[in-house]
Amino acid sequence: MTMAQKHQRVDMVEMHFMPATEIRASEETWLGVHIMKGDDVLPNATVRFEYWKDGEEKHAFQDAAETHPGQYGTKLTFQASGAYIVKVHVEAGSIHDHKDFSVAVQE
Repeated sequence: MTMAQKHQRVDMVEMHFMPATEIRASEETWLGVHIMKGDDVLPNATVRFEYWKDGEEKHAFQDAAETHPGQYGTKLTFQASGAYIVKVHVEAGSIHDHKDFSVAVQE
């Protein structure tokens, strides 16, 4: 598979990111994502959240569990307030996709 072919496969899934309404530093919070492939939910995928404070190089990872078919989530704690990037990684069969989302963490 060439790199061009690999990149053409990236947009095979749609992700609806569902963070908690209010996220506070040093408090456990819920992050969720609903994943669709075409008109169908994508069950039994491996989903992982990669997150880091905007502008910093250190990234953390948290595996997500499937809570309902096509819905995945986990609890995690952001250590400090500020803007964060959350990259959702999805793997299922030939699918390997990821997408970045922004999250604001309050003090």
